[in-house]
Amino acid sequence: MKQYGSRMELISVRDLTKPKAINALRALRSRGFPKSPKDEEDFHTVYDKVGGRLAFLTKVAKEKNMIEKCDEIYEAEKTWLLVRQSGR
Repeated sequence: MKQYGSRMELISVRDLTKPKAINALRALRSRGFPKSPKDEEDFHTVYDKVGGRLAFLTKVAKEKNMIEKCDEIYEAEKTWLLVRQSGR
């Protein structure tokens, strides 16, 4: 089967609000890790660091240390932006 460019649609996916992001993170996290009292405060910290972008929330939820993963994502995004800016 061929994909035709004229049939493709662009779907905009917006970042989640803080309450929705925390609920999503809670649900994603519950799949792989037992519930910890510390998780609740970490969820707010995670949102403050990476926002409501689902791709980032999914990556963070899979890691044992969510805050450390947030810092890795931040550094990777910062590097990407700096490299892109210097390439102009």
